[in-house]
Parts: sequence; structure tokens; C-alpha cells
Amino acid sequence: MRSHTFEGFTIRNNGSSQSNSRASAIDLKDTEYSTITDMNLFNTWRMSVIVQDSYNVFVSNSSFKDMGFAPQAQGAFWINQSDRVFVFDNDITGRNNGPGGDGGIDCYNSTNVSIFSNTSVNSGESAIYTAPNPMGCTGIAVWDNQVTGSNEWGIDLVDANGAFVHANTVISSNFGAMVLWDSTNADVQWNTFTNNNGSGVGTCQGLNKKGNTSGLIFANNVGNPTLQCIRP
Repeated sequence: MRSHTFEGFTIRNNGSSQSNSRASAIDLKDTEYSTITDMNLFNTWRMSVIVQDSYNVFVSNSSFKDMGFAPQAQGAFWINQSDRVFVFDNDITGRNNGPGGDGGIDCYNSTNVSIFSNTSVNSGESAIYTAPNPMGCTGIAVWDNQVTGSNEWGIDLVDANGAFVHANTVISSNFGAMVLWDSTNADVQWNTFTNNNGSGVGTCQGLNKKGNTSGLIFANNVGNPTLQCIRP
């Protein structure tokens, strides 16, 4: 594996309508101890950053804006088959292209991913998403993020056993603030959920549970009006 550092420059308008599904501004594959910091990424065609088969990757203090052009729009971050990826102190602004659109932090088949102290506005998909393909993101930590105006869920955790979700603020997410689906032993505390579920897809504005959510700790969360319920 090799290490890479991207620091202090701008990438704008990369890709085209002919770009393949992996089109991105920065594509890290088979790397370790790589750093992306103080970057400005604008108008990236499908997504901003791909992290694939990598270990100890740090993405921080960067701005990601207007990534994705419908119908090619995908997440701001795509993390797959990686361990110990840290995404923090970033400003992410989508175009609300959805469903399944721009602006999300997407995690597949990975372990020990940490997403904290980011600001997400108008993501077309869920702002933070883990997917069962075939496994989700075991041990993911999501804390102190500010999520506003997501076109789907604010925090969307599927097959994310042992998730740690603390001190996030989720406002005006279209489906609901959070869904926890087939994810056991999650620790969900000290979050604020406000004015979510505008579309009525979820059954409450807070945490929507589905499938096996045994071992859940849900405490000290605030918001309006219903904070925890079962999603059909």
C-alpha cells in the first residue's frame, strides 16, 4: 500500500456525462495513512472522494459543494472495504438531487469508520448512509454532525452493528431524522431531532427502527414530536 496527501488546492468541474460510475475528484485505492485536508471540491461529476481497500485515511477541514449532476449524482464520499476512515470538520453542500443523489457520506463493507463534526446541507440522499452490500459498516461512529435538509434520512444506518451515534443535530430531513435497520447494539444518545419527516415515509420524526435492533441504547435525545418508533 502507498500513502498520499492532498492538501490546500481546488478541484472543479471534473468528469463528463461519459464518465464511468467511479468518476470522482479524488480516488484512493489500496492506500494507507493517506490525508485529504484543506481542499475545495466543486461540481464533481458523480462524487467527490472514493476510498477503496484502504486503511487509516483522514479527510478533514475541506469544502465539498454541488457534487453530482442528475441522473449521475452520487454521494460526496464513497467508502468501501476499508478500515479506520476518519471524515471530520468538513462542509458538505448538495443540490438536493434525489432520491439516491448527491451529498451523502456512503459506507459499504467497512469497519471502524468515524464521521464527526461535519456540516451537511441539502444532500440528495441520506446525509450519512451505511449499506448492506453484503455487510454494512461495523463499529461506525457518528457524532457531533449538523445535518440540515436531507432529501432522504439524516442518518441512515443499515447493517451497522455496534454503531455509536452521539450529539448529532438533524433538522428538516425529508424521510425522518434517523433509521436503524438490522443493526444491533447501537448506542444512540444526546441527539437533537427537529422538524423531520416532511414526506411521511418514516413513522416518526426521530429514530425509526426496523428489523433486528436488539441491544439498542436510546437515551437523552430531544426533539419533536415522537422520538422513537417502529418503522413498518
